[in-house]
Amino acid sequence: MQFYSLLYYKGKGKSGMKKKRILEPFMLSAFAILMVVYSNTVSAESIGELESKKYENESNKAVAEQQAQELESSKDDLEGLVRQFNAELESLGTDLNNLETQISNKQEEIENSRREIEEAEKTKEEQYKAMKDRIQFLFESDDTNYLEIFLNSKSLAESLNKAEYFSQLYQYDREMLDKYQATLEDINEKNQQLRREKGELDGLKQQNEAKQQQISQKIASSSQQIQQFADQIAEAEAKAAEYEKNAQQAQEQIHELEEEARRAEEERLRKLREESQGAPYDYSANDLDLLAALIQAEAEDQPYYGKLAVGAVVINRINSSYFPNSMMGVLYQPYQFTPVTVNNRFAIILAKGANSECYQAAQEVLDGNIVGTWLYFRVNDGSRTGTVIGDHVFY
Repeated sequence: MQFYSLLYYKGKGKSGMKKKRILEPFMLSAFAILMVVYSNTVSAESIGELESKKYENESNKAVAEQQAQELESSKDDLEGLVRQFNAELESLGTDLNNLETQISNKQEEIENSRREIEEAEKTKEEQYKAMKDRIQFLFESDDTNYLEIFLNSKSLAESLNKAEYFSQLYQYDREMLDKYQATLEDINEKNQQLRREKGELDGLKQQNEAKQQQISQKIASSSQQIQQFADQIAEAEAKAAEYEKNAQQAQEQIHELEEEARRAEEERLRKLREESQGAPYDYSANDLDLLAALIQAEAEDQPYYGKLAVGAVVINRINSSYFPNSMMGVLYQPYQFTPVTVNNRFAIILAKGANSECYQAAQEVLDGNIVGTWLYFRVNDGSRTGTVIGDHVFY
């Protein structure tokens, strides 16, 4: 406002009124351009912040997904280990069942052996008692009875036979007693062997049960760790989903801002077209050729709207008091249009004739379709603020 007042103050008097009339539209247009630039800058900053937010969320999502994959791999490895533990536990269970069967059988054998010992001891005792009774009868009877046995014999031979019989009977009892004693010792030895074997089986059973306990503890610990992995995976996946949601929201906001900026730019350009200076330019066929050639030389690879914008700059210069007031004067003004004054691209296109699209754009501009109030344009390298159309910035 201070700058505008200063211009107004300096423009007092008749000549000042003329300057005011000249400068006032320029100042209004400059103010409008500044407002658009400010608006575009704010939008650009907002979009930049949202792009940064989107990139950050996408990066965090990738990290969370990678973490979830690594946890999933660890969980799979641990589940494989648990399956191995379960297989070992099942094998140990089978071995334990076999051991318990063997122990049961061995216990039954020991019990049978115990009964055999009892029977052998009983038989031995009975044999010993019978032999003892017979010995007592033979040797512990009084002499009369013993003598009567011989006296009652009919002959010496009969007496000797009876003595031989008694001797054989004693020998038999002695042999049977020794046999029963040997049988008893064998059975005792067998019983001791069975007990040793059962002790070994009990030891194997204890080892088996200890291994089962260890593996069960490993399975319990691994299962707990698997659950922890599952919880961590769920947490990482939830984070990834949240980051993806945030990134999508940022993208939607970016789209809304871009759409809003696009609509604002379209509205601004529409108003600029409506408020563009004066009536259509009074042009000649030569002017059409010249403008079409310049548009192609400067904006052949640009969108159609960019071609119209280049043509608008030329007409705005013709209508401006700061530039020549003819097509030839504006185009051939030194150091203004590179294809005209530097590399002769303009002259080559003019000699051949511009393409149909550039002719169409030049025709629209000359007929009054002035899409902006710019006086300059250049390749957009970020060093100049203004209205960006295609690869150019107009200001």
